[in-house]
Amino acid sequence: MSADNSAVDKLARRAKILALQKLRQKRAAAFEVFIFDLKAPAYEHQVGLYPEHASWEVRDGFLRIRPDASDETYAEVQTYLQKQLGDKPWFEQATQIAPAPKKGLEIALSDGKPYHLPLKVLGKNGPNLAADAIILIQNGNNPIKLLTVHRPDGTIAVPGGMNEDRAKATYTAELLEEVFSNALFSPDSMTESLMNKLDTVTVGKEIQVFLSQKKPAIHLPDMDSQQLPAEYLRAVLEILDQSTLTACEKAQLKTQLKCMLYKNLLPEHYAAFKSIAERELIELPQRVNQSDSRNTDYAWMETKPFVRVMDENTFSELEQKAGLTQLSGGDDAENAQLHNLEEFWTGDRPIFCDHGALVLEGVSAAIQQGQLIETENLQQQIAVIKERIETETATMALCASKQPARCTATRDEVAQNSFYRSLK
Repeated sequence: MSADNSAVDKLARRAKILALQKLRQKRAAAFEVFIFDLKAPAYEHQVGLYPEHASWEVRDGFLRIRPDASDETYAEVQTYLQKQLGDKPWFEQATQIAPAPKKGLEIALSDGKPYHLPLKVLGKNGPNLAADAIILIQNGNNPIKLLTVHRPDGTIAVPGGMNEDRAKATYTAELLEEVFSNALFSPDSMTESLMNKLDTVTVGKEIQVFLSQKKPAIHLPDMDSQQLPAEYLRAVLEILDQSTLTACEKAQLKTQLKCMLYKNLLPEHYAAFKSIAERELIELPQRVNQSDSRNTDYAWMETKPFVRVMDENTFSELEQKAGLTQLSGGDDAENAQLHNLEEFWTGDRPIFCDHGALVLEGVSAAIQQGQLIETENLQQQIAVIKERIETETATMALCASKQPARCTATRDEVAQNSFYRSLK
């Protein structure tokens, strides 16, 4: 098999169809969506594991609604979400059903109504914009590596987040926040060493000004001019950990604080990071993230993917020039790692919504623009991905034919299935 961009484009389409089929199957069993802002102990007891009298639940950040739920149930859930999330500046009350963009795949796989639910679990009515970062590392004929993050819903994804300003700026910000921010100013890090060369009072004032703009007010420790700046920052972070903020709010606030300090106190290093991240960047068209579990007729996700291809020497510049020594995760990303490209599909974690298709589209664009070289290793990696997608597609076909709520097919069953053979 050749790893040319037309073959990879076809594989990306198959990955998109597979992701949408999985979403459709899940919704036949239950509407299930993870909302990080609900991952707080105070909310978990509201409904528990579908008691006989309840048709919905919230547990560990997951909202689940039975498929036979009534309109009154959906209204009850929407009231609950508004009560819990209404103080978030991004959460608007659902007003009227807006027609989600209908694409050919959606119509073919979902009878023309892919997201028909009288509910809104995203922040804004209509499209909710995001930016995603597809970071590919190629070094000679070695296997291609992909930068990934683990999400708190148990999935694997590429870094990305909500687009609150400009898409390119969001790409750069999310790359810093979700991949590197947990290790910023941590003990023995390069950024800690650089910060400790600064004046503690200056650093403390930056922190105080930043947190004074947040609500509720955070009571900060007194500054000691003899104290190292990094020690003072750790004292502040400990106070945030002990505050009454939710887990989501703590994670976001600590990430924002450390990234602000990195930009303001180490401007030359931040400029180096920004230059490395945005150099020779490939922009893919904005599109509806079709298999996002949060999509309904009220609101849906749209994303603008960015592709950055580096060699290992360029990637190492993030440490040498930008002071970013560790892939650590941050914000709502539990950690960040470099994997061989095919391991995005063959690992233990399911892929988050359309990200499998996005990565393949990024690979195709990079091949087309000459930034990825079609090595023998790349061809082998694409072949592994193709086999995995074909096997999962065949399993889905068997599930549909047997009509169970959950279905696991053996490899022999898959190999004998006519739909699988037709994909060869």
